[in-house]
Amino acid sequence: MSEPVFDMHPTATPEVIAERQALAERVCRELRRAGLPVHRGDLSGGPHSRPGADVHVAPFIEGGVYVDWSADAELRDEALDLFAQGIDYSNPPPVVSRHNAVLQHIQAALLGILTSAGFEVEEPDRHGHGSMCPCSCDENAVAGPEDARATLAVTRRIRPVEGAPSFTAPSPSQTTEKSSMSSSPSIYAFIDGGDVPVPPDMELVRAVLGPHAVGDPQLTVSEDGSLRFWIRASDGSEAEISADETGILVERPDTGGVFAIVAELVAKLEAVIIDPSTGRAVCRTEERAQLPASMQEEAIVIDMTGNALEAALSGPTYRAPQ
Repeated sequence: MSEPVFDMHPTATPEVIAERQALAERVCRELRRAGLPVHRGDLSGGPHSRPGADVHVAPFIEGGVYVDWSADAELRDEALDLFAQGIDYSNPPPVVSRHNAVLQHIQAALLGILTSAGFEVEEPDRHGHGSMCPCSCDENAVAGPEDARATLAVTRRIRPVEGAPSFTAPSPSQTTEKSSMSSSPSIYAFIDGGDVPVPPDMELVRAVLGPHAVGDPQLTVSEDGSLRFWIRASDGSEAEISADETGILVERPDTGGVFAIVAELVAKLEAVIIDPSTGRAVCRTEERAQLPASMQEEAIVIDMTGNALEAALSGPTYRAPQ
């Protein structure tokens, strides 16, 4: 008898995955700003049973960015144990009803929070989402109307979030007219062609950005260890930068000298910066060799200076000599 053949879902290209990682990072940032517990189960490699929001990237072509909310084990496990034993759907036990009600209310709240932050959000097909991304469903859940988690799919960022940063920053200079990029590039470090970025050196991030920070220093480090900086260059150009274990987001940087600060950070981290409009990596020659093979060909190789980096990210036709 021949061995069974499993039809594996084809994976997306590294460029698409990089775009999803950048989107997932923005989702995490907005949920944290709302005060919610957030983690990245797909990057931790551990069990996906922690309470709170699990933001993860499905690597398949038909995958995307998903937000799963899990209740605390005290409520979740008791409800699922009863459900596994069999229940009367017309009159479920109180703890099962309570668990379902919590997930329904949380799902509605997550939908409202992310939509207000400018994301396009929808409820995914439960069967398709579960089959493509095993980590999206609690392994102890039993198929049926009661689910272990509330799940949403985030397809894209449809508009920038307007308003002041989440920490106290001084008013921008009134004497310098500035323009900002409409996109927000992300910084990632790769090693030996691996598809998953490695966590950034947070102490190095603080060392590079700290001297340029103009926000409240007491609010730089969050309780979960993530960092937020509002930085300003000598010419008055500014950017908000957030960093956690998944990577670094440079939120709509102003044109000008702030790119020199970003370039210094990229170089010292031995990282690459992803152009969100094209999905291409901008990097030095030595970091290009660390990229996944499919990203290397389209990478833009530059001397990592502020002027070169700004040109690479601002002009769609710019391509430095390889």
